[in-house]
Amino acid sequence: MTGGASEGGIGLSIAYMPAWHGVKVACTDIDSPGAQAAVDAMVTSLIDHFGWLDIRINDAVMSHFDHAVDMPIEQFDKVFAVNVRGTFVCCRAAARVILDAGSGTGGGGFMIGKARF
Repeated sequence: MTGGASEGGIGLSIAYMPAWHGVKVACTDIDSPGAQAAVDAMVTSLIDHFGWLDIRINDAVMSHFDHAVDMPIEQFDKVFAVNVRGTFVCCRAAARVILDAGSGTGGGGFMIGKARF
């Protein structure tokens, strides 16, 4: 689960429910949003630790508080990198593992995405 590593954040609250029901949950955080190598290493580490990946939940978001007309383009680039590129890169890496695990069985898991801008 991305977005669950921030103390007091929505992602951490989302992670409590499956954990309470006995699901093994990993809350992750990557400081280089959208960095494919870092995401691939994260997924590999999760597989090495847990042995599988059934569910991928995206809740990593960067909020902005400026009006769009006042937002510097550099801020927009940061928000876009986390909210769009980071989501895509994480989902793609997780999908490769989930689809591979479900080969021949019709699927191996699912993904839940939450986004905002």
